[in-house]
Amino acid sequence: MTPRVTVVVPSYNRATCLTDTLASLLAQTVRPTQIIVVDDGSTDDTAEACRGFPPPVEYVRRPNGGCPAARNTGIRAATGEYIALLDADDVWEPTKLEVQLALHAARPEIGWSVTNHMTTDRRGEPLPGVQGFARDLPAFRATGQAPEDFFATDLAPFEFTAAGARHRAFAGDPFELLFYGNFILPSSALLRRTVIEKAGLFDEGLRYAEETEFFHRVGAAAPLGVVMTPLVRWRRGRADSLISGKNAEPLIRNALLSLDRAVALRKSTPRAHHLYATGRQRLLQKLAYTQLSNLDPRAARDTVRQAWAERVAPSFGTLEIYAGSLLPRSALRALQTLKHKLH
Repeated sequence: MTPRVTVVVPSYNRATCLTDTLASLLAQTVRPTQIIVVDDGSTDDTAEACRGFPPPVEYVRRPNGGCPAARNTGIRAATGEYIALLDADDVWEPTKLEVQLALHAARPEIGWSVTNHMTTDRRGEPLPGVQGFARDLPAFRATGQAPEDFFATDLAPFEFTAAGARHRAFAGDPFELLFYGNFILPSSALLRRTVIEKAGLFDEGLRYAEETEFFHRVGAAAPLGVVMTPLVRWRRGRADSLISGKNAEPLIRNALLSLDRAVALRKSTPRAHHLYATGRQRLLQKLAYTQLSNLDPRAARDTVRQAWAERVAPSFGTLEIYAGSLLPRSALRALQTLKHKLH
């Protein structure tokens, strides 16, 4: 029997995208049994957009509380054995759910799975350049590895057949790999309900990097399956950025918090401790650079000193940032203007 699957779709002022998103769910070769759209206090026509869709689409409205709270609202209302996540401006390829359920049937030991994706503009057209995991997710930027090499470090490769095609995949314990940074696109994730019950819901106190923190808990709770086939279209557009000047600093601070929480989830191995320490160094350097870019040289120096206190010797990057923090603000503004022009 096909397992019952609930798809949770948080939405805030995404009515113009939501129609395509829901249509992609209803076009699945294996249909979800429940689709919950959680309207997080939208001020647009989200309710009207949902009204045009038949069951299994359900509409739930809540006061605005952020994406983690909206996702948790949907998860609590879910009736499925599996729970899938999908952001309101992304779409699934028609065989996405069929392929992931086949993966879980082939490898019953895994508790959750993710797939590769394609990054597109708002019309759904692929953006130029490298695609998928390597383009968008922090772990691959941190290691410089190709996705298949990265996953093969800790996960076992295999192939399986689903939806009339062969698919390359990996399975195993992702816990230590996640110290390199997040490699999970939420819109690709399919999780057993029992795994979420074990790991816990999203932390509603985190408005940034909440996915990194959540998936590390999930990774500590159950083995992961990774499908290398791109089965999600992540609609971003050329000008979109996950890290703007406004939210970069809280995002990095929450990523540091996520690392500190993750290292306490299990008895630390020497490798896990090393990855934790190098991950903190990488994030502290990134935080200091962000603070300097935001014309806060004193905060940048404090962060650099913190990074130096946690390692044997200063890195070249932190030395550059520290030296830059000693420049007058007028010089920093001039450098910032030059950087923007070069971009």
